[in-house]
Amino acid sequence: YSNGRLTIRVPAAMGHQWIDTDEVGLECFVPLDENGHALHVLVEKDFPCKGIPEEEKRDFFSELAENSPLNC
Repeated sequence: YSNGRLTIRVPAAMGHQWIDTDEVGLECFVPLDENGHALHVLVEKDFPCKGIPEEEKRDFFSELAENSPLNC
């Protein structure tokens, strides 16, 4: 986190595996202090919203959307 911006970096091999499989999300806990506080980070693939037909969908994971909820 710097200057009001959060940057999440993923190792290249992990990112390629995530993109090339049906795996939906990447999740980790980043320790914040010695008291056990942690930041929960969850990054998920973007699915098209079935209830919003006019939405731009070219960069969504449409092939995985069949099992997603009806609405976002």
